[in-house]
Amino acid sequence: MQESVNTIIGIDCSTHPKKVGLACAAQNGTQWNVEIAEPQADEGKVVEKVTDWIKQASSNVLLCLDAPMGWPRTMSDALHGHKAGAPFSDDIDRDHFFYRKTDLFARDTLKKNPLRVGASLIAATAHQALWILGQLNKLDNVDEIKLILRREELTTKLSAIEVYPAATRLALMNDNGKGELKLELLGERVQTLIGNSITINMPTDPMTDDARDAAICVFTGMLFLAGKCYDPEEAKGEAALDADALVREGWTWFPRGE
Repeated sequence: MQESVNTIIGIDCSTHPKKVGLACAAQNGTQWNVEIAEPQADEGKVVEKVTDWIKQASSNVLLCLDAPMGWPRTMSDALHGHKAGAPFSDDIDRDHFFYRKTDLFARDTLKKNPLRVGASLIAATAHQALWILGQLNKLDNVDEIKLILRREELTTKLSAIEVYPAATRLALMNDNGKGELKLELLGERVQTLIGNSITINMPTDPMTDDARDAAICVFTGMLFLAGKCYDPEEAKGEAALDADALVREGWTWFPRGE
């Protein structure tokens, strides 16, 4: 049912509302038109802007969020019933405590260490992203937003995926994120891969890093719909996921470096 998605919304999540990046791509035939929003004043305005885009959509909507949607299974299990001051078991690996399987896959594939879900700012950002999804779940005529863990699960009016803009930059442009990315160049690269044209409507004010990352979230959504992203089944070895790990930890979608 991927073909029925005609709106992609990118959300670069943050604990500070003014640093939440928002972008929306609407499809018209073979053309994707990308709108990059100005910074929003508060949490309510963030949800309001996303809600407006959802209501304007003529078909299914895909949300692409730059924030972890789950927690490392090892961490969750170790903290269950843990008491202050008690040591953890010696067999708990530090990497598995702070990194999910999908994080280990990104590390092994891109040779780049992802941010640790258990770190303070990332944990707070994950909490904020889940709060946004919770608010959107309250919209009229919206069933529970489905987090997509396999492409074939994309069957609802409003779905969501976890993305990682830094991984998309690195995979497609060999860009380590330390310099300013020309969004137009990345858009051209995505166009080549998906076979659709992309028009980017830049914001009036100078673009922030958050807005740029929101646009990259949208690009990743296009690549996901085109089948250009890694699937969970491709994770092997230390990063391999069983069904329980996939449901509890989630999966980060990022493109193959084709």
